[in-house]
Amino acid sequence: MPDDWFVHRDHLSTVDAVQHELPQTRTTFLSPFDAVVSDRDALQDLWGFEYRLEIYVPPAKRRWGYFVLPILHGDRLVGRIDPKVDHSDGRMDVNRIYAEQDAPTDAATGAAIGDALADLAQFAGVSATTIHGAVPGRWATGLRRHRSITVAARKRARKSSSKDTAKAR
Repeated sequence: MPDDWFVHRDHLSTVDAVQHELPQTRTTFLSPFDAVVSDRDALQDLWGFEYRLEIYVPPAKRRWGYFVLPILHGDRLVGRIDPKVDHSDGRMDVNRIYAEQDAPTDAATGAAIGDALADLAQFAGVSATTIHGAVPGRWATGLRRHRSITVAARKRARKSSSKDTAKAR
């Protein structure tokens, strides 16, 4: 979180112990109904992350996608994905993947997102994942490390910005 946090000196050993036990770079996707995401105002205030569930928004007016999931990488929200699972075909299509303006777009972050996609695919019971649309920075390099993930697009995506938010409204 961007602000300074304070802890009483009597609790420093507890904070140190917890920090060493928690994975610092875990990457996962957050459900729109997760407590972190459900309070949209707090999400904006704490992480500067604007989020809206667009399942009831007409397709032509959607900014991000039907059921977009925020990407949590370590302690930062670095982007969002728009996945769609097809159980009849045993596959997941990621319609788009987006990076936030200040997100790292290196191959290592892409690989971590690939790990999270592989976990999501396993949870959904599908064996293959295809990413459509432009992929931010070098994320595609990291995503391609997974045999079950195909990156269909070759073009790099630009990062989202507050200017994009103003245009979308």
